[in-house]
Amino acid sequence: MKKARLIKSGEFVQASEAKYDDHQGIYQCPHCKSALHLRKEYTRSDGIIVSAAFIHPSHVTEEQKNCPLRIQK
Repeated sequence: MKKARLIKSGEFVQASEAKYDDHQGIYQCPHCKSALHLRKEYTRSDGIIVSAAFIHPSHVTEEQKNCPLRIQK
């Protein structure tokens, strides 16, 4: 997802503008309220650029698994 809530300030932050320094404040999914991981933009080995995003953790509850904002593999 491209936007998440930074718990320490309550503000929504764009993944492209998020900083790892702020990660101590924990980013939260606006729908299921799960703590999220920040994945910064990177270039794959085939040259394709993958944009920054917040991602749900791999170990999930049933509610997290059904979150409509979760990217399915």
